[in-house]
Amino acid sequence: MFGLKQKTLEPAPTKPLASKVKGIKESALEEYEKIVINAGYQSYDLTVQKLKTFLEKNDIPTFNLQEVIKYMDHKAATEGKKRWGWKTLLPDQHTSLGKRQSDWTDNNCYFGNSNSNYYRYNNGSYRKAVPRHALEKVITIRKVFGDEVMFLVSDYDLKPDFIERGPDPFLMAIVPNPEIKRGVGQFVIDFWAEPGFGLEQQLA
Repeated sequence: MFGLKQKTLEPAPTKPLASKVKGIKESALEEYEKIVINAGYQSYDLTVQKLKTFLEKNDIPTFNLQEVIKYMDHKAATEGKKRWGWKTLLPDQHTSLGKRQSDWTDNNCYFGNSNSNYYRYNNGSYRKAVPRHALEKVITIRKVFGDEVMFLVSDYDLKPDFIERGPDPFLMAIVPNPEIKRGVGQFVIDFWAEPGFGLEQQLA
């Protein structure tokens, strides 16, 4: 008699580790940007490459996006959550971006699928406490890129402005572009532990 084949369970993915990003040489980018400006040409790829080089220069490591998705998929499944995705860190930032870029409008402002790695313009804003080290990265990037870069935080409940105890959040900086759904221009730049994080712990 044949025995029943036992189902092998995949091991739980470990928390992703950040590593230094490798960008294009800054002097080469600056030279190319001058040519682009003089020619009157615009390219989202230039902004993506500038951000990548900026992250390298300022020692801001990034997490591999596919590893983050795999980790969050497992977390959501083990904690009984139906889905996870991203909320805007800065209120209404998608609106200012949509006004400036034809490829980033309310009708085309999404990536991922409905259960995993999901972002849509009406997911709402992230309202829970954010640690100082993450906010300092946001400030550093915004000083140079302004609203060219958008910031998202991972969460379980994607109802607008709804707050519940969520997963350990990741912070992502993105450059809106037509290839966003393939992961182009997405940089996961920080992570912090939940629950237990809050202003009392941070400022004590």
